[in-house]
Amino acid sequence: MDEWNWKQSLLCHIKSHPSATIQDLIKLLYQQEMGIGHMVPGEAEALQRVREERRFYEQNLKNTGNQGEEIPLYENIGNGWVRLNLQPLWIGDFSMKTLARMMVLSSKEARGNLQNLQQRMRDWMELKEEDPLHLNSEKRIQVARWLEADCPIPSHSKEYTETYSPHYRVVRAEYGYFFPLYHQIDFHLKRGKELTLAIDGPCGSGKSTLGYKLSQFYDGSLFHMDDYYLLLEQQTPERYLQPGENVDHQRFQQEVLEKILVREDVLVQRYDCGKGVLEEGKAVPYKPINIIEGSYSHHPNLVAYYHLKVFLSVDDKEQEKRLRLRNGEAGWRRFKTKWIPLENKYFDALKIREKADLVFVTDTDYNMSGKPEL
Repeated sequence: MDEWNWKQSLLCHIKSHPSATIQDLIKLLYQQEMGIGHMVPGEAEALQRVREERRFYEQNLKNTGNQGEEIPLYENIGNGWVRLNLQPLWIGDFSMKTLARMMVLSSKEARGNLQNLQQRMRDWMELKEEDPLHLNSEKRIQVARWLEADCPIPSHSKEYTETYSPHYRVVRAEYGYFFPLYHQIDFHLKRGKELTLAIDGPCGSGKSTLGYKLSQFYDGSLFHMDDYYLLLEQQTPERYLQPGENVDHQRFQQEVLEKILVREDVLVQRYDCGKGVLEEGKAVPYKPINIIEGSYSHHPNLVAYYHLKVFLSVDDKEQEKRLRLRNGEAGWRRFKTKWIPLENKYFDALKIREKADLVFVTDTDYNMSGKPEL
């Protein structure tokens, strides 16, 4: 079985929620594999349910006067899922419409395998006495009965509900980790109808993936700095010596950013590095939300056009692993000897990370390490 630390996840949850019963632990394992467990019909219904739950929470708070302990924004439950706690959102000004969209999109991305879950449960039942997750005979019977009932969607126990008053939604892990970014985007959009956001960082840090997800989430246009590499006649040793000068930021500024600024359509001409020519232009209709992704997108000549600057960082070992997988051994060697040193020179000389509005350290499958730097 895939050991993505389901046992560690259970142990962490038991430590942070000592009142959790076997029923609650079954629910956690179910959510780790199956996510939400059902399709969310649509944003309107998801929004209505969250608002109803909020009214219940506020009425209960009014009656008891007990707000409870401060809880974290989210709990990473493993396998690409988090429990996004609602109380911190209700206290703040986060858009419930955005939360509803996170729920809908997460439900569409759920690809759990019931057979994997069943096998994991059987493995759990077979753990030896010396294992901290060993189940006594009574608890094994509970797990066995749940399996025999064809693994229905579990509910929390009465003990768990009374102790922790859980109000959360299970969503994809990137929504939890990148929550400060979604919050900042919503904060900006409440005060204006347009947004241009740029994502910079080392190769292999997840810029393209994040850019794509944001453009889909907000129905925005996505532009890639890789499409604006230097033309052959611009690729001179003198230019490569200058930090950040191995992309044609002047062409990107004129053909993309200045068009967005005056709300005009953009004609994107991608530079084909292999052929050394500009491809035929592709028209991109103007949209109020525009996402720029790629190394050198935070070049000093471009930042005045942005409302938000995001920097993604990645551990050296994880970067190597990703680039080897994506580009092969020969491609990795080229990145190691040429592109990574050029990027690092640009980051260091121009203080790119230090000047970003948000910094995230990424790891595999959005199992993030560390905390966002705000």
